[in-house]
Amino acid sequence: MQVRPARPADYPALARHFRASWQRDLGMSYPLPWIRRYLREGHRIEILGDQFFVACEGREVVGSMSVVFWEPDMAELRDWYVDPAVRGKGGGKQLFTAAMRACKRKRIRKVFAFVLPPVAGFFLARGFRQEGILKEHAAPGEDLIAVACFLRKK
Repeated sequence: MQVRPARPADYPALARHFRASWQRDLGMSYPLPWIRRYLREGHRIEILGDQFFVACEGREVVGSMSVVFWEPDMAELRDWYVDPAVRGKGGGKQLFTAAMRACKRKRIRKVFAFVLPPVAGFFLARGFRQEGILKEHAAPGEDLIAVACFLRKK
């Protein structure tokens, strides 16, 4: 057996294999034109959009959170930051609430985030569950906790 990078000539066979296995193993039904586009353009087509939120004190931006909307009905919370000088004033909760409202408006089924351990409790207290740990994700000793919650059933 030989392994090599896929070439455009491989895409029709890959599309048929992906379609069959995604349907059989995952219960996901994608049309062949979408799968061909996925093969041509890559994983970026799975991102349906994103939205950034900011928290402000007067005219100064003191916090942020973003939501990445993923195909077909998932969202990832990212870029959560609150300036240490204003922590404890509710800005983080307001950012979280705004992001979750955006997810509900888009009828997102599952919301997930990868968070540092000191932040995991915030999410767990709001109905998220721990789904795993990414060990030494970006640096030695930096573990991230995978948390998620369902907003609706499939």
